[in-house]
Amino acid sequence: MRFADLLNQKAFSLVVQVDPPKGTDTTALVNTALSVRGRVDAVAFTDNPMAIMKMHPIAPCHLLRQRNVEAILNVNSRDRNRLLLQSELLAAWALDLRSVLFREGEDPTYGDHPLTSPCRDLSVEGMLEVASTFRKGTDLSGQPLEVPPSFHVGVAVPVTDDPKVNHSKFAGLARWAELGAHFAVLGSTYDAATIQEFSRAASGTGLKLFASVLLIKSVGMAKYLNSITGVPDIPDEIIQRIARAPIKPRACLEVAADFIRQIEKVCDGVFVVPLGWEAKVPELLDVLEGLKA
Repeated sequence: MRFADLLNQKAFSLVVQVDPPKGTDTTALVNTALSVRGRVDAVAFTDNPMAIMKMHPIAPCHLLRQRNVEAILNVNSRDRNRLLLQSELLAAWALDLRSVLFREGEDPTYGDHPLTSPCRDLSVEGMLEVASTFRKGTDLSGQPLEVPPSFHVGVAVPVTDDPKVNHSKFAGLARWAELGAHFAVLGSTYDAATIQEFSRAASGTGLKLFASVLLIKSVGMAKYLNSITGVPDIPDEIIQRIARAPIKPRACLEVAADFIRQIEKVCDGVFVVPLGWEAKVPELLDVLEGLKA
């Protein structure tokens, strides 16, 4: 069953977000996807995340579709102009990809190719316009398409530690829905109140709202994240819970599972962000299932 159909049938969905490899070996990512097949609703592959050069996500998405795993293609506006975006989307459709998540993309100066010149020919709204014109049977210049695609489209919504900045994005949810977006994915946060506020803002727009839950791997990682300006803080009670735990990796997974269950009634689903801890995702799902039981 395709991701769009699942969202219409389920009250809460789980997606695992995976980074493509920095190289050509896809063995690990395919094994990760197969290890959670049937336990999550889709696997989403990032597009040069944090401006770090990696394999184009269309390849792992296609590999998963060959194995009957639903895949979500991430596409950022930073690295492409309107010609490339449209041709990539046509190629994705031809390879049986039906869901796409549009992102702005991070500043290249933070990545491993800091001399990169960002393109940003199209904003996220411009990317949504492309998907919308495709559904109507033409490209962005009005030229007709043979067998036009009709993507299930999502938009990534960065979340900050500034409530005023977050609130300024609420109106965008309705605008994106008007432009044809079907779901929105918030940036990683362990602040349930922020997710609740976005959920209220999304209510009535028709958008399905997903939270993103980062797997915290250690106390040190949590403290480092809290030192980054603009990134939502990991609550101190979570840090102390991990610090007191006799088996800290297990406690990290329990923290994530507990938070997912806490927000289950607030949003339509969660993107699990392993950030290098993909091998732990099956164990996380075990913890989640144990809580539900």
